[in-house]
Amino acid sequence: MGYQVTEISLEAVKEKAEQYPYGLVYLFDEILLGKTESIKDKICWEDCMEARFFSEQGELHLFDYNGEKKAVCVEEDTEEKNRQTSWIKSYPLAAKFRKEGFEKFKVKEYLGCDEDGQMEVLLTRLVGLE
Repeated sequence: MGYQVTEISLEAVKEKAEQYPYGLVYLFDEILLGKTESIKDKICWEDCMEARFFSEQGELHLFDYNGEKKAVCVEEDTEEKNRQTSWIKSYPLAAKFRKEGFEKFKVKEYLGCDEDGQMEVLLTRLVGLE
């Protein structure tokens, strides 16, 4: 596969988040998007409904799963034998998120085939802001 998914603890999310240059955090009353360095002090982890910290190489994703917070780390598999068809798409940001000079966000989609041989998106992750 072109990526590896590893489950991690909630405490590890708080520690590892700063290793990623960008963050998207959904709080009860606010959405934070930008450089991790700029938003980290505004994060109230108790009010965090979902968070994604990301780079070209991987993503740290905190989310709610049936009322329980879970976290996974998605990392790019760099071995040639594990390469997978993927592409990166850019989408415009809403005006209220165009801070720090960013106008678009980039998403990577990993593709594979289902049991009928039809192409499908296996995983989507954020990779950057531009």
